[in-house]
Amino acid sequence: MILKCCPFCGGEAIMKLYGTGIDRYYMIHCGNNCGALMTDEGVKNHPECDDSLETKRIILINAWNKRTQTRYQMVKDSLNFNN
Repeated sequence: MILKCCPFCGGEAIMKLYGTGIDRYYMIHCGNNCGALMTDEGVKNHPECDDSLETKRIILINAWNKRTQTRYQMVKDSLNFNN
């Protein structure tokens, strides 16, 4: 899975695995150091989470990559522009 750029500054997103043993967790942060970050802590309550690191990684990437539609995009889509 590919990480989208930082939703705040457009910088490169970096994902790392931290910790050892059962205390391992994933974190995604902005490579531009704008302060944006997300850990897999919040995915524990996700209905599809089975506590495996791979499942947490996939859910975390999907959460990071999720974007809301901008007003410009909504207007453009409603007018069916192709550009």
